[in-house]
Amino acid sequence: YEYLGFKEVIQTMIPLQNKQLNARIHESAPLFRKFVISDWNLELGGNFVKYFGNGDVFTKTGLFKYKNPMGLQEFIVRYSTSLNDWLTAVPWELLKDYLEGAKQLTSVVIGSSNNSLHDQGLQQQNNNKYDEAKMNALIGLFSCLVMAKTFVVESAPFNIDSNFITDLSSIITDLRLYDTKILWNQNFLESIKKHFGGLERLGCPANCIDMPTLVSILEDDVDELVIKNLDNKQKLQMQDLAILFERFERIELDSSLITEYPSIKNKTKLKQLSIQSDTHNFFIGLLKKLPSSVRHLVIKNPTHSTNNLIFDVSQANKYNTKNINRLTLEGFEINLKQISNVLNNNLFKNLRQLQIVTRSPDRKLSSIEHDMQSLYKGSNKNLKIKATFKATKY
Repeated sequence: YEYLGFKEVIQTMIPLQNKQLNARIHESAPLFRKFVISDWNLELGGNFVKYFGNGDVFTKTGLFKYKNPMGLQEFIVRYSTSLNDWLTAVPWELLKDYLEGAKQLTSVVIGSSNNSLHDQGLQQQNNNKYDEAKMNALIGLFSCLVMAKTFVVESAPFNIDSNFITDLSSIITDLRLYDTKILWNQNFLESIKKHFGGLERLGCPANCIDMPTLVSILEDDVDELVIKNLDNKQKLQMQDLAILFERFERIELDSSLITEYPSIKNKTKLKQLSIQSDTHNFFIGLLKKLPSSVRHLVIKNPTHSTNNLIFDVSQANKYNTKNINRLTLEGFEINLKQISNVLNNNLFKNLRQLQIVTRSPDRKLSSIEHDMQSLYKGSNKNLKIKATFKATKY
């Protein structure tokens, strides 16, 4: 059932015609992989959307009659600007008890139903007027989700502080904290370090704290650091980039954070560099200044632009790409021709593996691989081309 989705099973006539099947659906079948509370709607797998403001959704005859959330993998909460009414409309304690059965849960996301900066200001005004008991029930919900290894805070209607962090499951390995109200200081970083012991990935806003402090506390306890340009106004200084490249093996940055890459003279630890291409003029500068230690280059295309991989063939001898043996491109499957232009002009002479990542469930992976093979005219006959599917953006 988890492969069919909630809507496809529940809204067919099959359950009504078979009592045993109908009983199994209600008692034990894992019916949905994705569970989203977004504003005043409940969304389940298969594009099933239900308004819950009338009080008939989070009940024993509504959602809770489907007793097994075992198939649930992704849980998302996007709070409403009508915060107090919204908090009151959801029975958080009942939902907490229900979700404790989600033993396959891998990802949890908290965010606003509208993340524009203007609406964040309105939300903050509304956030000051809420029932504290209801808010504590919402906060307590997240501490019970003990199986999820990915935990993302895009924004939150409550304070994200050391107390909140230490109430989370220590099994989390991928922690992204992008709420702009978080007070980043040495104590907060130390609480993260102590509670989780070691993270595969930590995400934070650019310039949330001075770079030397961030690096000195986290360099031995975080495998990959993800730094976001949340307001599109931040820049990273060259000396800060140099510190990151020298002290971390994996880094992910928004391209808009980078005005100029540092000239690296000392040996760096950096092996994997990921770039979110939120600007269109990043590629040539990246190719010229890639640290020689990088073996795996990842480029993510969040806007699905078709002209992000622009390069100048006449400058190819200036590109420092000879040590790249693995290239991952995410969100570029809509225009494979721009990928083939990069490969056919031999910009990555020693490339052994190309991975094309798609988030579209409608694209056949075998078709992407076949089309890419057809477009590739390069001389590297040992190049492996692989297409993979990624269900979420995190």
